[in-house]
Amino acid sequence: MLKKKKEVTMQEHLSEVNGLVNQLNSCGVKISDMDIIVYILMSLPPEYDSTKSAIENQPSDVSLQFVVQTVKCRSVAERPEGV
Repeated sequence: MLKKKKEVTMQEHLSEVNGLVNQLNSCGVKISDMDIIVYILMSLPPEYDSTKSAIENQPSDVSLQFVVQTVKCRSVAERPEGV
């Protein structure tokens, strides 16, 4: 299973996930947005546990776009100043 590494930006990680999804799609495997959401959340390190909980506790189903934007915003918020 793919796991986000500390030295990889969130954008790079999400691009890698998207690349895997595209490879599977090109082989005829259809993957639902919910499966992609679960995969993204499972691939995040422990530092993202509060973000994962916030996403999982949304009152209604969340979209893939919502999850991607949420984890991107979280990664920007933790970036040191000047980077």
